[in-house]
Formats: sequence, C-alpha cells, structure tokens
Amino acid sequence: MITPTTNQTELHIAEYLVNLLPKPIKEVNDVVEMHYDIYGAPIEPLVKVSCEKELSTKRRIMHDLLTDHYDPSFYDVKQEHNNKYIKDVFTMISSLPKLDAISQTKPIESTFDEIPVRQTDSAEIKKFLRKLNVQFIGYYCDHTTVDEKCDKVVMNTSDLLESETFEEYKQFIERYVNCIYDVFVYYWYDNESHNAQRSEINELHVDYSTLMKMRLCINKLNTRIYTINSHSNKRCARCEAKQKLYDYTLREVERMRSEQEELDRQFDETDYDMAKFMQNNYPNIDRFLLKDVQQRYSKEFGQKLTFAQLTEKIEQTGRWKVTNVSRAYYVNRI
Repeated sequence: MITPTTNQTELHIAEYLVNLLPKPIKEVNDVVEMHYDIYGAPIEPLVKVSCEKELSTKRRIMHDLLTDHYDPSFYDVKQEHNNKYIKDVFTMISSLPKLDAISQTKPIESTFDEIPVRQTDSAEIKKFLRKLNVQFIGYYCDHTTVDEKCDKVVMNTSDLLESETFEEYKQFIERYVNCIYDVFVYYWYDNESHNAQRSEINELHVDYSTLMKMRLCINKLNTRIYTINSHSNKRCARCEAKQKLYDYTLREVERMRSEQEELDRQFDETDYDMAKFMQNNYPNIDRFLLKDVQQRYSKEFGQKLTFAQLTEKIEQTGRWKVTNVSRAYYVNRI
C-alpha cells in the first residue's frame, strides 16, 4: 500500500458562517434571562424563546439560505404574506454569486510497503520484485520547501476571513437570517396568544444598488479565494512519479503471475520431459549452444531455467553432455 500523496481539505464559507453561531447546548445555553435592544437597554420580548430554539432556528436558516435549500414545509408560517416574504429573501440570496470553497492541499511524504515475493514466483518475477522493492522501501522525499508554501495558505485564509470585504458579506447574510427569524417570532407569538389574525411583517425592500454592491463584494472575495487556491494546490511531481511506478509494478506482477499460472495449468510434469523436448527440437543435430536450448525451452514452457538447471536436466537423459569451450556452453550428443 502507498500513502496518499496529498492531504486535501476544503473550507466552505457556508459551513464557516453556520459554525460562527454557537451550537445549542441543553441546560447550558437553554434559557435567556434577559433581552436587550440594539442599544443595550433591557426590553420585554414579543415572545419568550429559549436560547436553544433560537440558535437551532438561526443555524438552519443560515445553512438553507447559503445552500439554496428552501423547504416549504419548514418555512410555512401559516400566513401568505409572511410566507412570500421568506420566499423573496431566498430568491434574492440565490440570485447572488456563490463564494468558492478554499482548498487547502498539503503533499504528504509517500511511503511504500514491500511487495512480497512468493515461493511460487518464477525467477524472472523474483528478480523483478527484488530490484524494485529496493527503490520503494528506501524511498524518501523532502517536502520542506513545499510545506512552507502550503503553510502560507492558512495565513492568507485568515486574512481573508478578517477582511472588511468578508465582514460586509457576513453582515449582509446575518441581516436576512435575522429577518426570517423575526417572521418565526411573529408566528410563535400568534400561536401562544391564539391570535386568529396573523401578524404581518413589513414588506421586503432591497434597493438595486445594495445588490450590485454585494455582487461586487462577492466577486472580490472569489478573486482572492482563486489566488489562495492557486498557491495552495501544491503537488510533488517526484512522489507522483514514484506512485505511478508502484502502481505499474503491482499490475505487472499480477500479469506475470497470471501468465505463469496459466502455463502451469497447460503443462503437467510429463510435458516437461527433457528427452522428448531434445528429440523434437534437435533430431539430427549433434552439437549446439546451450543458450539456444534455454531460449527454446523458455518459449515452449514459459520457464527460463539457468544453465546449471538445464545442464542437470539434459545430462539426466543420458544422451547428451554439456561442455564448456572458451566460456561458451555446448550440448553434445553422446
């Protein structure tokens, strides 16, 4: 097995903004002791809503707005005007461009497991594996320079999220999350007071200049995100090349083993009769190179025997003898 060459994560702005709202914790932030207006003065709320319910509702609204997930059953407040108000807010937000995800990629130093050599492997496969296992087991790649460049992505992302442009976008979204939440507050109030005449919220008014300004704001943020992503997607060419070699080695070994198994099924022990093989291939020749026997044997049976193995098999027939003449091995008929 090989470890992944990259460790890639993405920061989605929708999830980030939702997580800025604290998660409701039962019996910890469940009860609101006092309500305050925008100036910090204590006020009597229209309806008492637990903190848990408020946070859960706002997190749901924030997520649905940013992901264009309008659920008619959830946002049905039993009042046509207010339902239209919520739908109009969703339509307005969905008409704006979406913020791209910030990808954070950091190459991981690759490590490889040894490819095991089986006892049934042929000499060719064993030689092939031993040669490549030396490369894989001892592989090392220094990612210090690449890591330093990737670490800058964290700083750039932090600067983006703390910028005035992103703060402007965040406040815009939060404003309309609160607008929809206010509709729910009116709905809960009417239910508690058993008000047959449902309360209507004010009309939704958004001027054209505000939407154009927000489009420009999102485009600026996406430009910065594109720049961050272009610097963060670092890859290690050396590790990727080694991984391709490793994958190729696995495929090639499986192919060679499959061929060997197929040959083993085709030939049984009687098929490897050396006397019959020599008679069929050298019926009228009294002297020839041992190298020629090795090549023909390998081609016919799919087994490349060494000179020592061939010499033993040939001389066991009692009809041939192998001699060494000036470092050239010859097979001689007796």
